[in-house]
Amino acid sequence: MEDAIWRINDDQLLGYTEDKAVWTKIRRSYPDIMIQARYYAPGEDKPYALQYLIPNARKRSARNLFGCKLTV
Repeated sequence: MEDAIWRINDDQLLGYTEDKAVWTKIRRSYPDIMIQARYYAPGEDKPYALQYLIPNARKRSARNLFGCKLTV
């Protein structure tokens, strides 16, 4: 799966990414974007993808970070 962003309610979005560069940018610059879920391959101890909980106020930043439009 590629990067994706979708709305869960009026105030929040979810973003999924496998790109470690995006993980680093979010961790460094966006303290209000929190990890919602981590995805692990069977038998691995490091995640291969992260899902983020994004406030609606960061929608524009999220579109730029994830490089995709909001999906339905």
